[in-house]
Amino acid sequence: MKKIYFTTFLCSLSIILYAQVLMNETFDFTSFTTSDWTTTGTVTTPNTGRTVSTNPTLTYSTGSDSYIFSGVGKTLTNDYKSETTNYLSSRSFSIVAINNESTPNKVYVSFLYKVMAQGGTASEILGVTDILNNTSGIKVWYGKGATSSSFKLGITRNSNSSSATQWFAPTTALDATVTYLIVVKYDYTTNVASLFVNPTIKSTEPSPSIYDDGTLNAGLTPKSALKFLVLRGNGANAAYFYMSGLRATQTWSEAVADKSTATFNKYLESENFSPSNTIKVYGNTIATSSVGDIEVYNLQGARICQIKNTNCLKSDLANGFYIVKFTDVLGDNYIKKITIR
Repeated sequence: MKKIYFTTFLCSLSIILYAQVLMNETFDFTSFTTSDWTTTGTVTTPNTGRTVSTNPTLTYSTGSDSYIFSGVGKTLTNDYKSETTNYLSSRSFSIVAINNESTPNKVYVSFLYKVMAQGGTASEILGVTDILNNTSGIKVWYGKGATSSSFKLGITRNSNSSSATQWFAPTTALDATVTYLIVVKYDYTTNVASLFVNPTIKSTEPSPSIYDDGTLNAGLTPKSALKFLVLRGNGANAAYFYMSGLRATQTWSEAVADKSTATFNKYLESENFSPSNTIKVYGNTIATSSVGDIEVYNLQGARICQIKNTNCLKSDLANGFYIVKFTDVLGDNYIKKITIR
């Protein structure tokens, strides 16, 4: 029988590092209905909608450095033709402290993206907004290329209309056969939304590929508390794409973090550490002192398994280090690092 030893997971920089990373999503679940995403609306055409699987695996590297979630977790397949009503999937992340007088606050959202098939003239890829299932906010757009193997990317600051989109490479189309790392940024102080396409891993923040400073929609109200990611399908334009390794952060360095140098304490979403009697292990069973949600992660940040509304989880984990995260019914989080030998 495998032996499991507990070690307390301590780090003096934990509070600072946790504040920098707001959410990680590796799509390591069975379906959207059993995940942290809230979905409304239905697919009315004979396509699959939004599903997750291990195929294809999306990867991204620059030189010898790989994106922190390159090849990690599962891949979202976004597959539908046209919806007469909003087909939305939303997920919350930690609220950013806004309008801080001493430090201007920013939100970065990074993810891996690959075109699945040629879509409509213009369609939404991902939105970042302040209200659950809100259809406005910072948005990344797909634009149809001249051929089935080409496309363009764009951004809007606060509009549902593709006519307000600022396009990157509007004449020099992007290659639809490769995987891209996309980073979208919103600056609360300047009210500018920026898009970065294929940035260098571990780099300092460069000039954006394109940005929306309100030139085409200057009258819109600035956002003040972005806290939701939104996948939206509406209208006649198709949206066929793959997405993986989604994360929301407050710093550029975490948005383009390197897989080999990342440590799990940099992107867990809790600042509490488990007292010895809150999380225990008996053989291959993880037990908690009360009912709640149990999650097990590897040190790369991928969620290995999860079970909700329980006080025990059975899992045959391979030898190595893992992080157990327990959320009780009051919403308090507890974390324990375990070693399986």
